[in-house]
Amino acid sequence: MNRIPTTHRKTLCTLAATALCLLPALLISIPAHAQGEVVPKEMTALFDDIADIDKLRMLNPLKLTAEQIDKMIVLIKKTQTEYNKKLSDAAVPPIRDLAKDIKDTRRRMLTARSGVPKDFDDKVKKAQADYVKRRDAEDAATLKYLSDKLKEMFTKEQQTTAIQAAKKYTEEDGKPTKKGTDDQFFNLYVLGTIVVYQRIVPLLEDMKKALTPAGDAPPIAAGAAPGNGSESRGRSLK
Repeated sequence: MNRIPTTHRKTLCTLAATALCLLPALLISIPAHAQGEVVPKEMTALFDDIADIDKLRMLNPLKLTAEQIDKMIVLIKKTQTEYNKKLSDAAVPPIRDLAKDIKDTRRRMLTARSGVPKDFDDKVKKAQADYVKRRDAEDAATLKYLSDKLKEMFTKEQQTTAIQAAKKYTEEDGKPTKKGTDDQFFNLYVLGTIVVYQRIVPLLEDMKKALTPAGDAPPIAAGAAPGNGSESRGRSLK
């Protein structure tokens, strides 16, 4: 659920100018352990906040209830777990079967400075092609499953709002650029707002907290210092 199709990314240049647009490319080229050294944590938190703002632009018009948000969180977590397991089941066995070939090929290329054997190349390419086919099928099945479940949770008015938001998302200069059924636009809404957004669960949790009256908030434990709520920022499912 974390793979982001390029055609469905929406720029936030108007909020953070060129630096923000270059951030994804910057992080891709930097090892994970070094990213914290290059991009200060407070800046990473701000980038997360900006991304959240873009999703809230799509979520807030639905006027979700606390009960709906709770159900969405449970659904998304369950779907993520099942999706990741299916992809793991598709990826691990073929690579495990090639383990000896992989190690032998690497050793020969280091010691003999040889090229990549064609039969090994063909095996790897087949494993990759099979995985991509399985992954694409799981992507489509997961999107349909989530869309169907969310339709059951949403009111008719909320569904219409989501569809209109997706249509507006595809407009350029106020003119539609995509044609499709309402179901297809609802799927696009689910894809762009929920499926591809890695921080969707933490964001929904923050939305739920914002709906909780101050009087209903749990008491602060003895000896604990009051916080400003920022400690929840930047968290995502692993």
